[in-house]
Amino acid sequence: MRTGAYKEALATLRANIKNFESAPELKFELLLNGARLECVGNQLGISSDLSIKALGLAEELGEHSLIARAYMQIASMFAKKHHGLSIYFYRKAERLYDEAKDSHQRDMVRLERAFLSSTVYRILKALHPNHKNLDRLQQEAEEIITKIDFSNLNKFEQRHLRYYKAAIFRDIMALRCLIEEIEPLDALPDKCLYKDMFIGICMEQGKFELADEIADSFIADKKALYGESLEIKDLDQKLHQAIEARKPLQFLPLFIPKPTVVDATLLDILDNYALMDEIWELDKSFFRLLFPSVRQEGLFEPVVMSDGICRLTPLAPAFNVYYRGQSRQISPSKASLYRNGMTEVARFVERLKYVEFRKIIEEYPLTHFLRDTIVATAPDKKMHHIPLAIDHLALAQHYGIKTELLDITTDKFVAAFFATTYCKDDIYKPIVDNREEKGVLYRYSIPPMEMLPGKEPRLRAVGLQPFSRPGEQCGMVYPMTENEDFEKVATSIETFRHDRTVSEFIFNYTNRGRKLFPDSPMQSHATKICNSTVFSYDAFHAVKEEFYTDCPEEQLLNYLSERGITLVENIDFGFTEDEKDACIKYWQTNSDKFLSRIRIRWCYNGPIKFDE
Repeated sequence: MRTGAYKEALATLRANIKNFESAPELKFELLLNGARLECVGNQLGISSDLSIKALGLAEELGEHSLIARAYMQIASMFAKKHHGLSIYFYRKAERLYDEAKDSHQRDMVRLERAFLSSTVYRILKALHPNHKNLDRLQQEAEEIITKIDFSNLNKFEQRHLRYYKAAIFRDIMALRCLIEEIEPLDALPDKCLYKDMFIGICMEQGKFELADEIADSFIADKKALYGESLEIKDLDQKLHQAIEARKPLQFLPLFIPKPTVVDATLLDILDNYALMDEIWELDKSFFRLLFPSVRQEGLFEPVVMSDGICRLTPLAPAFNVYYRGQSRQISPSKASLYRNGMTEVARFVERLKYVEFRKIIEEYPLTHFLRDTIVATAPDKKMHHIPLAIDHLALAQHYGIKTELLDITTDKFVAAFFATTYCKDDIYKPIVDNREEKGVLYRYSIPPMEMLPGKEPRLRAVGLQPFSRPGEQCGMVYPMTENEDFEKVATSIETFRHDRTVSEFIFNYTNRGRKLFPDSPMQSHATKICNSTVFSYDAFHAVKEEFYTDCPEEQLLNYLSERGITLVENIDFGFTEDEKDACIKYWQTNSDKFLSRIRIRWCYNGPIKFDE
């Protein structure tokens, strides 16, 4: 790898990886190094095969440090083109090293993030010179680089830090010293890196003679590293033409122009959103500090509703930003209960399914644990019962019953999964064909009027529930009426072309969907309800009382007859005693893990005294 023999190294690795199945940590090291080789070999795109396999293996092993290293590799992969996503994954790695109390590796991640933030700042500042908030990126980079302790680093890491510091502060002399230091070594990748940056900064500052001094050796190193290619010949020609014309070359290290809006893939859209999240994260105003940061992503906060019950709201890296992904744009965008083909008869049957489903949720022991047994200790040492809302209707939506709810999420990658997959026979698969039809990613923000005191937004959190699927999907739901169109209330609508590489990366990043659809004892029972043509009289009367109070009973019975549905006194869709016992044992051994995902912000609610 140091001498640039990337193709040979990757071929050797792929031929031998199967021999390491019994040594998972060694296999992880090989996968991670293979991912680095993939990225070098594919400079203009993403090469996610081995990096995602490394991440999946690290998650199976459950070691924070290995997962963090996999995230770092994914961040490095995206750094060539998708800078916002790269910063996002560096942040994830940084948080894991913090949790593992590994300050050395955390500083290494921060170093990478600082360099990238500075690079992104210069790219965006050239494109948007009047955007005042972009300065936060450079300020963050400078703060990080000046706080890292040199004494804790080995010689290679110290040289790396010197390179990044020189790049962030645009220090030509420091870069020149690094080039002279590394010239006698065989480290071709680092030679190219340092010379690339040196030439770029020289031309940026108008010092074309200095750039010309090492231009030939830079191109020679590139050829030695990547071989003779048309791209390098083109770079050679443009570089010398720019030096002769005393005109900066229209490129910066790591910068590759993004595709046009017409040609955008979903990664281009996610990259933009991730960069917006980062700029929000770097806001140091008092207002910003009232809200969660990237450190809380994936956790849940209990929020007390007007009825005194708490909803576990998923925490996100951005304020009031929610997403919905679809593999194709359907206008108007409606909840499943009101889509084409849903007659009044079909809706009545879906209501029957919902009521039967609700009954079995209430029988499940975990429902009572969440509603009745969670207690928290306040700063004043008082114990407080936290009653959690069980959202039966949202759970029904997540398990295949049609409702008036539209699924939304706080996690852009959850939305991306649904935007790049199709479902057949309840199995999700990535879209890999070159279809003309475009996918769509919606963004939604709660209107300011719904956020005033005394108001309750329509969008509501589903959060952690007795069954984990909504929690893993960071689920929110938006209740709709029959004549509403979500496209009329969405903050933005972004369409994108489907791309096989992108779809496969997102699909594999979610562990082929398993992260979003964890094994659940509910699935078989929900499927039984959805496929049933027999329901209870109790469910029938409950549906009439809740949803069809003005409809004659005879008409509702005709609905059932029309669909070939039978009513009986008793039908059991519920859980067996063995399943209930398994639930109790699960809670006894996993309650700490469940509760660790909940973060409580205590608020003072007593008298206030003002000074004269």
